[in-house]
Amino acid sequence: MFFRMLRNDLKAKKGLNVILFIFLIASAALVFAGAVQIYSALNGKEYTADMCKMSDIYLYVSEGNHDKAKSILDASENVLDYYESDARMLISSQLDFECFEETEDDHFDASGHYLVRQPRKTDLVYDEFGHPFYVKSGTMYVPLRMKDLAGACIGDTVKLTTHMGNTYSFTIAGFYKEGFDYRNRYIISDSDYEILNKEYPIGLSVFELNLKNKDELSRNKLYSDLRSEGVGLTAFRRLDMTTDATLTFILAAFIAVVSIFMILIIFMTIRFTMISAIRDEEKEIGTMRAIGTDSISFRWLFAAKYIAFAVLGGILGVIVGFILSNQFLNIFSANLLFPPVGVQLVIGTIAVLVMVCLIILFCFFVMRKIKKISVIDAIRGGEGGERFGNISLLFLHKRKAMRVPWYLAISDILKNFKRYIFLVAGYMLGCMIILLVFYVASSVVSKEFMRYYGLNQIDFYPDFHSELMYEYGERCYTEGKEFYDLINEDFQQNDIPAHIVTFDEMTGYMLYGNEQVEYTVWFECGEPDKYLYCEGSRVPVLANEVALSEYSAKLYGIKIGDIITMELPETDDGGITVTRNQRELVVTGFLNYSEFSYRAALMGSEYHAGARDFHGFSSIIIDEGGQDTFKRIEDLYGETNVMSAQEYLEHSLMDYIGLFNMLKIVMTATVIFITVLMTVLYVNIFRYEDRSEIALLNTLGFGNGSVAAWQILRMLILVLISIVLGTILVNTLGQLLVGVLFNYVKLKGFRFIVNWFTTLVIMPAIIIGSALIPTVLKLKDLRKTKLADIAEE
Repeated sequence: MFFRMLRNDLKAKKGLNVILFIFLIASAALVFAGAVQIYSALNGKEYTADMCKMSDIYLYVSEGNHDKAKSILDASENVLDYYESDARMLISSQLDFECFEETEDDHFDASGHYLVRQPRKTDLVYDEFGHPFYVKSGTMYVPLRMKDLAGACIGDTVKLTTHMGNTYSFTIAGFYKEGFDYRNRYIISDSDYEILNKEYPIGLSVFELNLKNKDELSRNKLYSDLRSEGVGLTAFRRLDMTTDATLTFILAAFIAVVSIFMILIIFMTIRFTMISAIRDEEKEIGTMRAIGTDSISFRWLFAAKYIAFAVLGGILGVIVGFILSNQFLNIFSANLLFPPVGVQLVIGTIAVLVMVCLIILFCFFVMRKIKKISVIDAIRGGEGGERFGNISLLFLHKRKAMRVPWYLAISDILKNFKRYIFLVAGYMLGCMIILLVFYVASSVVSKEFMRYYGLNQIDFYPDFHSELMYEYGERCYTEGKEFYDLINEDFQQNDIPAHIVTFDEMTGYMLYGNEQVEYTVWFECGEPDKYLYCEGSRVPVLANEVALSEYSAKLYGIKIGDIITMELPETDDGGITVTRNQRELVVTGFLNYSEFSYRAALMGSEYHAGARDFHGFSSIIIDEGGQDTFKRIEDLYGETNVMSAQEYLEHSLMDYIGLFNMLKIVMTATVIFITVLMTVLYVNIFRYEDRSEIALLNTLGFGNGSVAAWQILRMLILVLISIVLGTILVNTLGQLLVGVLFNYVKLKGFRFIVNWFTTLVIMPAIIIGSALIPTVLKLKDLRKTKLADIAEE
């Protein structure tokens, strides 16, 4: 009986069943992909570190300091063991990719470039598919990110010009996954490395350390011991936050939300169609209940189709989901090693299995409706009123100027809005996803987002190339001045209305119980009022006042007005000796600052005792003249040595721009796909449930256009309601959700920028088009619904 009823149901509602089945497969696939993505977001960095045999710290020191560094590491009680290797430092101008324009080499400047042999014991590398590889002579493996940065392809030629002026050509044999954002290693064979090694005088010794204590204080004490002996170093820490890890987490969150709402839509659809089927069979059900037939097996007949769809859709969803999850991982987690295939299948299959079980349980939950059908219902035939009866909120005879399609559409919605709640919720979700993705993307790739990193205003940037940079380096040395101070002098001497706002930086430690919490401390800050402060904060002025980055301050329970103790390196009056002094400081406020790399503390403007480690800038401002002033700066330094504000923005956030553009494409395509499927599914349901009214209107002489207009207008009204609700929720609940996501990069107080073009044009066009186009296409043959056919039913 089970299979006979299933066969009859499939024949009776072919279109509805096909769409429902596709929807179930899509939902299962997204659930599978979402589960794998979430697992990768939570475990990807650790798994990558284990497979690559990463150490806790990587130190790059000059070969001349190798022995000195080695003796300090041997004497350190915190160093458990270390592995030594070597590398050669490259500069971007020495690299020439075949399909890369020379004028674009600015994109490489933000990263370190190193020529290395293939690692064999630690810091192992894998190709873009997660497989180990072997480098042959004459070939090179380059970082995977060079696909985007340099347009590199397998088989392309890379030319290396050495310090001796000789040029060597290598063929790109493949790409490897690099786990650190700012390290690019170019891997060649041992024999090729021995030849080139002699032509690069800048040699680096690489120490890969495993530590007993891995906390910040212990690491920085080791750095301090090395630097105090004159050992300059560049350090990389294991599991540093990477762009890939961040985007993996954000995408996982979006997929999880989409998956949950798709399951809710499925539940509502099942409830909708099952209750419709029960209503159609109300006489038979009442009769069977009257003769005592009421059992689980009887209910099983009504749930047969949905259980079969859930099981088969789940199986196919696992297959599609596995393919989809790998595509997502390739796009958004390219530099992380993917979870093993077995783990992906287990995690994804369990998630799909849970979804299938929930659907089956929900089917039997909906079957409780059968208990409410009595013999009296069977006698009455379930007729509870007419569309045009007194129960309607609108009356056809009073509609006056309102056309019939408008009356029917509005009457349907007002009379039984709960019928459309989940359809509205589905459209609303699509609106929210599009707005959130576009809002977050435009907010991150913006000048405002740079302020969360202490860059308050950037109107241009002096991006000096090698020759000019060397000239200013000589001036800094001979005149005893800092680079940005020299630029400010140039502006004054040339009467250019622009200036660079600078600050000094040192490392301090907040004493919190038994902990010493490391802070990057800013002092001698020009224009301290330009930083982003949390509500209720006050700009620190006195020497004993400080503002702290909010994330850690809230984590340690610090409030505005609290007194903290901070240990700071300070100089005496002559600026000769440096001592570490403890100061009690009053917290005047919190900074909206991303602790992606470090915690920040801003000292009061009257504090001058700090021992400077670094001299940086917080703003580069054109005071007046706009584009004319920018042109004068270009004339002063040369066009190639000055970036516009937009170029600097794109340069600084280049890792995010491509990934966010891809995220917008992927999520928009997903929303369109779901919206189209959902619309076709519900149009089929509405056509089936409204078949009596459609047949009656056809019989009364209303044209196909009027009947179709009723259905289209109803859908349009529901979509417009969804757009309004979605926009409101994004700017309230969505802001809270995004705030939780940005806690992951240790940023509190993030506010996305509302993009009105997206809000008023892009999103409505996508949702309305995805809903109305399939609606119109599905309503072409309404004239086929005849009253005689309904009477026969």
